[in-house]
Amino acid sequence: MKIMHLPESFLPYYTGGKEVFVAHLAKELQKMGHENRVVIHADNRIPAHVAQYEYNGIPVHVLPAVKVTHTQYWRGEASPSDDFEELLKQYQPDVVHFHDQSGGASLSHLHIVKRLGIKTLLTYHSPGQSCPQRALLYKGKYLCDGKLNVRRCTECLYSCKGLPGWVSNLLSQVPITNSNMEKSRLLRLIHLSSSVKNFIDSFHETYTLHDGVQIHARWIRPLLVSNEVDEHKIFYADLAILKPEGITDGKKNTSPAILKLLYVGRCSYIKGVHLLIEAVRLLPKDFPVEVHFLGPYWDNTTYGRKMLRRIRGDRRFREPILLEPQQVVSYMQDMDAVVVPSIWPETGPLVVLEAFHAGVPVIGTRAAGIAERIEHLKNGLLFEWGNTRQLAQCIELLYQRKREGVKFDIPQPRGIEQMALQILNIYRSL
Repeated sequence: MKIMHLPESFLPYYTGGKEVFVAHLAKELQKMGHENRVVIHADNRIPAHVAQYEYNGIPVHVLPAVKVTHTQYWRGEASPSDDFEELLKQYQPDVVHFHDQSGGASLSHLHIVKRLGIKTLLTYHSPGQSCPQRALLYKGKYLCDGKLNVRRCTECLYSCKGLPGWVSNLLSQVPITNSNMEKSRLLRLIHLSSSVKNFIDSFHETYTLHDGVQIHARWIRPLLVSNEVDEHKIFYADLAILKPEGITDGKKNTSPAILKLLYVGRCSYIKGVHLLIEAVRLLPKDFPVEVHFLGPYWDNTTYGRKMLRRIRGDRRFREPILLEPQQVVSYMQDMDAVVVPSIWPETGPLVVLEAFHAGVPVIGTRAAGIAERIEHLKNGLLFEWGNTRQLAQCIELLYQRKREGVKFDIPQPRGIEQMALQILNIYRSL
């Protein structure tokens, strides 16, 4: 079978759960004898001279950059060059696997693929694929049920822009317009409901056109069904990890005198880095804890720089570092727990499975994909969404259990080969 993957961004220029997922899936399918190619579009992170390269033996095509207008952005469309269609005709894939719904994996790409009669699968990797606000956080403050509605979603977006509640409510009632809003920021702001309607219309068209939708967290199914996605085309394939070679089972012994915690991931608001920092600062000054950070976006984003200022000069926090993906599990084995304090609903995350492979418990938010994988007091500890005091209490409880020698029952996650076979069977069913 020949599979083309459209992840919008890819390793080594972008590193995230989606990119790692695609790389591991494609490599495992390749081992099974199936041909895989990854297709992305050029941007400012990719050197201008790079048109094709290999990542871990997987061919990657870099096509010219796509152009996206304001209206296209909300419609999930783009303007790809003819190179994309030509590549499809040359490669003739059996399946095109979309890993996003915008930019280099847009509705425009989907139209081209369907016109050529090729089957498609879409993986729901993040809440932004079904949410105009991109994080499934209602008004930026609360977990949302994900039900798309023009007026409610518009009011949410206005609130996220900092407008008072009564103004957000009033503007959300402004009638939909077909006016060209490309050159007027004021018009776009006043008629935000028109952009939201474009997003919702695009969502429905996208999920109607795709032959299948793959999810790897169970909470996603009812969300999609509530938004009129055909339940019969939704396929569940749970996440798995590529188990690094040379990693022995179980975590290494750590010093009983200090509790070592690890955060892995990008430094962003939705990942809840601020919650972990504030929880540690709630603990007594002499509490023996050491917090490590692995991941990007600390020194090149406003939020990241703000977090750096908060930990500067506090000996309980280590300076953030970056590691190669294959080094993360080994690093985890020196920790007492991995903390996953996300405030958006995770569809994974992979870091939980990596922690389990390292033999380390997880302290995580009691929500979405995290709560699906962690059983409180058994393989980790859970705290209520956004509750820093509960997170601090979890840290104290973890230290108490460590001193008393109480062990967690850490499960071993399944290997990537099982997930790849499951997804291969989805391809075949299409």
